[in-house]
Amino acid sequence: MRTLVYITVSVLLAMLVALVWLVSTTSGARWLVEQGSEQVPAFSARVESGTLLEGLVLTEPRWQAEDLRVGAQSLSFRWTPLCLREWTVCMDELRVTDLSVERPPAVAVDPLEAVVAPDEAYEPAPLVLPDIAIPVELILSDAVIVGVRLRSGDTDQTLDRVALAAHWSESQLVLEYFDVVGPDGELDLQGQVRTTGDWPLELQARLRPEPGLTADLPLDIHATLGGVPEALDLAGTVDGLDTGPVEFDATLKAFQRPLRVSGQARAAGGHLSVEAELMDELAMDATVDIADLASFWPGLGGELRGDLEVRGTLAAFSAAADLDAEALRWNEFAVDEARLAGEWRQADGGSLALSARGVSRDGDALGGGELSLQGTPEAHELALDVSEGPVEASMTLEGGVESVGDPWRGVVRQAQITAPDGIWRLQDSPALELNPMTPSLMLAAHCWGRDELRICAEPLRATPESGRLAFSLPAVDLALLDPWLPPGIELPGQVAGDGLLRWQADRPPEARLTLVSENSQLVVTPDAEQPPFELPYDRMVLDADLRPERANVRLGIAAPDLGTGGLVAAFDPAAMATEPTATPLAGQVWFDGIPLAPLAGALPQVRSVDGRLSVEGALSGTVPAPRFQGQVAIRDGEVWPAALASAFEAISLVADVDGDRAELAGAVSAGEGRAELDGQLDWSAGTLMGDLRLAGESLEIDQGALADLRVSPDLQLSLEPERIQFSGDLRVPWARIALMSAPSSAVRVSPDAVRVDRPEPEAPDVMEAAGRVLESDLLIRLGDDVRFEGYGASGRVDGELRLRQAGGAEVQGDGVLELRDARYRAYGQELGIRRGRLVFTGPLEDPRIDIEAVREVGDVVAGVRLEGSVRSPSVTLFSQPVLEQGTILAYLLTGQPPGRGTPGEEALLGQAALSFGLFGGARIGEALAEELGVEDFQLEAVGRGEETQVALSGYLAPNLLIRYGVGVFEPVNTLSLRYYFNRQLYLEAVSGAENAVDIFYSFDYD
Repeated sequence: MRTLVYITVSVLLAMLVALVWLVSTTSGARWLVEQGSEQVPAFSARVESGTLLEGLVLTEPRWQAEDLRVGAQSLSFRWTPLCLREWTVCMDELRVTDLSVERPPAVAVDPLEAVVAPDEAYEPAPLVLPDIAIPVELILSDAVIVGVRLRSGDTDQTLDRVALAAHWSESQLVLEYFDVVGPDGELDLQGQVRTTGDWPLELQARLRPEPGLTADLPLDIHATLGGVPEALDLAGTVDGLDTGPVEFDATLKAFQRPLRVSGQARAAGGHLSVEAELMDELAMDATVDIADLASFWPGLGGELRGDLEVRGTLAAFSAAADLDAEALRWNEFAVDEARLAGEWRQADGGSLALSARGVSRDGDALGGGELSLQGTPEAHELALDVSEGPVEASMTLEGGVESVGDPWRGVVRQAQITAPDGIWRLQDSPALELNPMTPSLMLAAHCWGRDELRICAEPLRATPESGRLAFSLPAVDLALLDPWLPPGIELPGQVAGDGLLRWQADRPPEARLTLVSENSQLVVTPDAEQPPFELPYDRMVLDADLRPERANVRLGIAAPDLGTGGLVAAFDPAAMATEPTATPLAGQVWFDGIPLAPLAGALPQVRSVDGRLSVEGALSGTVPAPRFQGQVAIRDGEVWPAALASAFEAISLVADVDGDRAELAGAVSAGEGRAELDGQLDWSAGTLMGDLRLAGESLEIDQGALADLRVSPDLQLSLEPERIQFSGDLRVPWARIALMSAPSSAVRVSPDAVRVDRPEPEAPDVMEAAGRVLESDLLIRLGDDVRFEGYGASGRVDGELRLRQAGGAEVQGDGVLELRDARYRAYGQELGIRRGRLVFTGPLEDPRIDIEAVREVGDVVAGVRLEGSVRSPSVTLFSQPVLEQGTILAYLLTGQPPGRGTPGEEALLGQAALSFGLFGGARIGEALAEELGVEDFQLEAVGRGEETQVALSGYLAPNLLIRYGVGVFEPVNTLSLRYYFNRQLYLEAVSGAENAVDIFYSFDYD
C-alpha cells in the first residue's frame, strides 16, 4: 500500500513538474509548439522567446490549407492568467507583423452549364439567428497588426496598420475601436451588438479617404449603421466639399425575398434617389434631379436631370435612359448641352443616342458630336459623328454578336477625318473584331487617303498585354509642305516612308518612323527679279525612334551642293510628359559643305556670296532650350559687296561655341592685303554682347570709277546691353580718288526738299527706343600717297579726321585735311594751290575751308581765296603787288594784263566777272523769289562769248520752269517756258531774237 501511494505521489509530482516546465519555460513552450505542428501539419511556427504563463513571441507562424493560407513574420502576445479566477480571459497585448492572407483563385464555372431550374414553390425560410451567450468574459485590450496583405485570385490589397480593442461579456459584444490605415485612407469604427434576439446593432464609422482619390480635397465621412440584420438603416454626411456637406441615407433589407435597397443623397444643389429589388431578376429605378453637380463632387459642374431604369438578368437585361445635362464641367472640359436617350434589350435590341453640343477645353472649342446605336444584338449599326470643331470626323461600324460571350464581329463601313490640310477618308471597309472576354481587337489591313496621298496600315491585333501596328507611306510629293516652308523655298521631289507602333502591358508604347527622299532638289528663289537656283541632293533621311526610356531623332543628308551631314538628338519621353520644360537633351550635329550662296538673296547690300559652312559639335541642355557645344566654321568664303568693284576673298571664320558663348577667329583677304578677326560673343542674358577686333594691312578696296584704296584697319566693335561702340583707326596709305563733277544743268537742291520715293529717316529718339544706342569713334589717317582728281582739282591729300557719333545725332568731325602739290582749273586756266585745308570742328557736312589758288606771271602773283563754311564760303581775289579786281581776274584767266587779250578772251573775262559778281547776288534773289512764290530760284551766267547772259530761273509749279535771260554783250533778252511730262520728256517754248517750240527727250548712257 505504501508503495502504491509512493508511486501515485511520484506520478502526480512528475506531472506537476512537467506542467510547470511547459507553462513557465521557453523550452517547454517550444516543445509544445513542435508537438502541435506534428499533430496538425497545416500549422507551423517557431518559439523565439517567452512562456505560456506570461506570453510568447513566435516567428514565421503559418497555416496552410487547400482554400486558405495565413502567415506572418512574427506574432507575440501578453495575457494575465490571474483573470481566470474571475472567469475572464484578459489579453493585454497582441502584436502581429506582416500578416498575409491568401485564397487561391476560384474554379471558373461556365454560366451556360451551371443552370439551376427555378422552383416556383420555393420560398426562403425566414432568417432565425441563434442566441449566443458565452460563460466567460473576453477582453482584448490592445491588438495591433502592422502590414497586412490580402490576396484572392488576381486581387491584391494591402493595409498599413490595423488596431483593435474589444470585450465580449455574455451576449454583449462591444467594439471599443477598430482602426484601419491603408493606401486609400483611414477608417475608424466603434459600436456594439447584442447576440440574442434579433441581434440589434449600432455602429459609428468615420472614413477619411486619401486626398489623391478625392481631387486633393480633405473629405471626412461620418456614418451610423443601426437596426437589425433584416432591416438595416444607414445615414451619414460627407464633409470637406467647398459647396457644403452631402447627406445620404439608405435602407437595406438583406434577408428578405426579394432583396430591397432604397437610398438617396441630398445636397444644396439637388438630390439622387435609387430603389432596387433583387430576386431572380433585378429591378432598379433611379431619379436624378441635380441643379449643381459641384455640390456632389469637386471639379464637376452643371445640371443633370432624368431617369434610369434597369430590368432583367445579366444574360437577358434591358435598360432605358432619359437624361439631360446643361453647362456640364469637369476640370478643364465643358459641354453646353448633352442628352442620353433610348432603350436597349438584350433579346431584340433597340436604339440609343448620345449627343453633345459646345464641347470645349480651357476655352478652346472642340465642337460637338453624336453617337448612336440601332439594331439587334446580332446585327446593328454604331455611328459616330464629330462636327463644329477644329477637326471633324465620322465613322460607321456594322456588325453584331451571335450569342452571349461571343466576340463582336463586323466591318468599318466608312470613316473620314476633316483636318486643316484636307479630308482623310478610309479607302476600304476593313473587318473588325472585338472580344471583351479575352479582351482583344483585330482590324484588317486598310488605307487612308487624302487627294493623292495614301497611308496604309498592316493588319492589327491588339490586347491589353501587347499590340503592333505597322504602316507605310507610298511616294508622295513634297509640295504638300509648301504652306509650311519659308518664302522662296520649294521642294519639288517626293518622300516615302514607313512606321511601326508597339505596346506592351505595364510599359509605355514604342514607335518608329522613317522618311526618305532621294534624287531630288531644293529650289531657292531669292526674289522676283533673280532667277531661281537649284540645289540637288542624293538622299535625305529622317528617322525617329520612340522608346519608353529614350527617344532618338536622326536626320541625315547627302548632297553635292547642299553638303553632307546629319543630326542626332535623344531625350526621355517620360520626362517630356511630366516636365516638358526641364527634359534633358543629348545629341550630336555634323554638317559639312553647306553653301553660302543663298544668303545673297537675303542681303541686298551684297551682290554675291560664296563659300562653305561646316558645323560639328554636341547637343545638350533641354528640349525647349537646346545647348550647342562645338565648332562652326566658314572656309573659302568670298563676298562681293554691291557698292564695290572688288571682292573680299579667302574668308575664313571659326567660332568655338559653348552654349551661349562663342570665341571667334578668322581672316579675310582683299587684293594683296589681309586682315584678321578675333573676339568673343555672349548671349546668355538674352541680348547679344561681346567684343570683336579687325586688324589688317593694305586691304584693296575698288569702288570702280570713284576710288581705289589701300586700307589698313584696326577696328573694335563692343556690344553692350545698352549701346554698341564702334571705334579704332583706319589708315589709308594709298588711294586714287576721282571726284565726279555734277552736270552743268544740275539744280542745287533746296534744304527743305523731300524725296517722295525715299522713307524719312527715323528721329534719334525713335532709333534709340528701337534698340541699343550706336556710339562710334573712328580715326581716319591719310598717308603720303593719297591722290585725288575732280572738280577741276588734282593733287595729294593727307591729314587725320576723327569721326564721332552718339545715337541718332549728326556725325561730328574733328581734324584737318590738307592738299599737297595740288592744281586747280578755274575760269579756263590752271592754278596752283598754294594752301588748301579743310578744318572739321563740328558737323561733318559743314567743315571750314581755307584754300588759296594762285597764278604767277612774271613778278605778279594773282590768286583766288575761299574761306569760311562750305555751305556759304566767301570768295576773294588777291595779288602781289596789290592790283584791281579786274586786273587780278585778267591775270588769272589770260595770264596778262587787261586789254591785251583777243576778243574771245575779253568776252570770257566778262563772263567770269559776271559769275564772280553773282556770288553775293544769289542770296538776295532767293529771298525775292521766295516772296513771289517761285521755287528753286537760280541766278546764273549762261552761254558763251558774246552770247553770255544773266539768267534768272525758277519753278512756278512742280513741272513748270520759267527762265529769263538778259544779254551781257548784246541787247537781247530771252524768255523760256519748259513743261515736264516726266523726268526725260519735256516741252520748251522760247521767245527772244528767235521764237521756237521744241520737244526734248533726254537719256543717260555709259
